[in-house]
Amino acid sequence: MEYLQLFDNNKNEISGGKIARNKKLEVTPGEHFMIVLIFIENKDHKFLLQKTPICKDGKIASTGGHVSFGDDSLHTILKETREELGIQLTSKDVTFIDSVSTSKAFCDIYYTDKEMNTGDMTLQKSEVESVAWYSEAEIRKLIAKNRFRERNIEPFEKVLKWRKEKLLYT
Repeated sequence: MEYLQLFDNNKNEISGGKIARNKKLEVTPGEHFMIVLIFIENKDHKFLLQKTPICKDGKIASTGGHVSFGDDSLHTILKETREELGIQLTSKDVTFIDSVSTSKAFCDIYYTDKEMNTGDMTLQKSEVESVAWYSEAEIRKLIAKNRFRERNIEPFEKVLKWRKEKLLYT
């Protein structure tokens, strides 16, 4: 059984706090599990997104996953990228952007700018049906057509805002 790490309202790990993944929506008030997402951008300013299998909702989404008990978000995003896409990143490759929250979860958002050939990726078929590069305009069309995973929208907007601010000030 997989267990998820629990956090308090201030995003501090709860010592010994864990919940079975299949019970994650039953967290008590004041407890949160954590998910992570990474937005991978290439030199053409397109983002690498994955189509999830129908059993996972069949939507277009960014790579990510749940933080397991005993792990942290950085370790988890590196692990998820390796498992789902076969991409080996290090902590030096990724930038923490921000965190968003709901009543039950925190979502840590990461970013990297990498050139990658989708044909060289090893996809975890249980999680990823296919991958492709999408421009911001194409992602906005996916959002409008309800084909982009809803809980990825706010993190995507945070990445765009961060990227715009970064370009203005560097």
